[in-house]
Amino acid sequence: EGLQLSLYALASRVIRPEEVFIIGAGGGDDLWAAKAVGAKRIRAIELNRAIIDLHTGLFADWARGLLDDPGVEIVHTVGRAALLREASTYDLVQMSAIDTWTALQSGAYMLAENFLYTRDAARDMLGRVAADGAVQITRFSGDKEALRLLATMREVHTELGTGPFSDCVACVPAGAFLSVLVKRSPFTPDELDRLAAFERDSGAPVVVHPARAVGGVLARFVRTEDPAAFLAAYPFDIRPVSDDRPYFFHFHRWTDLGRARLAGLGGWGPAPPPPPRAPPRWPRPPGPPRRFRVRLLRRDRRRLRRAAGRAAAEAGAAGRAPAALPHRDAVHDAARHGRGRVPVETRRLERGTRRAPLRGARRTR
Repeated sequence: EGLQLSLYALASRVIRPEEVFIIGAGGGDDLWAAKAVGAKRIRAIELNRAIIDLHTGLFADWARGLLDDPGVEIVHTVGRAALLREASTYDLVQMSAIDTWTALQSGAYMLAENFLYTRDAARDMLGRVAADGAVQITRFSGDKEALRLLATMREVHTELGTGPFSDCVACVPAGAFLSVLVKRSPFTPDELDRLAAFERDSGAPVVVHPARAVGGVLARFVRTEDPAAFLAAYPFDIRPVSDDRPYFFHFHRWTDLGRARLAGLGGWGPAPPPPPRAPPRWPRPPGPPRRFRVRLLRRDRRRLRRAAGRAAAEAGAAGRAPAALPHRDAVHDAARHGRGRVPVETRRLERGTRRAPLRGARRTR
């Protein structure tokens, strides 16, 4: 019952498909959701062989309802390649959460190829559904990703769909995910009633509704009459990508990075000013900053070397042994025991070392 309230069951509850093609079988949630509404044929594609082995081995008891059903088929292959080999059409093509944001947090894979979100891939998916069929893609709900996905589906729907795009699309978020449901033809009154029932039962709001106006940046893009102007004015590059340029996660315009700043979810504009800095807990010690103190220390060290050189030269010219300057270890010991007079230059030198402070030393005026 809980699965029927999740995004996995959105298209199955609204469209009521009989034949379903699933890219990314995963744990089987898409399959169970389609099976629960009476789908007669389910073909699921899984790229990771280890996932299929878990279904047939460790979790065989849990997956027995899927594996023993003659109408369910789980195939180990590449999802898009399997879809291209299909000769028949389906009522629903579904792809749910097949990528992750884990590596994207640092921008590690922002220029990695992804051939499942391109314009050509969307054309393959929408072209394999029936005239009243649908495509559901569920992924993370960042505005940039969602807008690029909607822009891609809108461009393909112009070629393969019938009716206005705004009457053929619905977007439903849940937590960190967003489902984009696109039909080739407009939603029927029965499907709109089932969409309202899903919204009421699950508590997930429909942020892009095919029959009513909804606020938000996603709805504004769907309702706009000039999508090209919208894409050009948006601060990030959200134009559809193709197989020749499959960088779905690359959103920056390198010639205009200064405008790529969002104020927050659902809007754009200049970023808010940073909060005022809190006053320091402890006042800054008097004197120059540390980098200047390091410069002074190095200057005093050079002066000591030059003074030692001059003293040695004068002593050699006079025929006597040069007087040795106090070594910093001796100065440290004298300061620790409170005896001896430490020249001011040597004391400055000692402040830059990692030894204990010269508490007992007296400065020479």
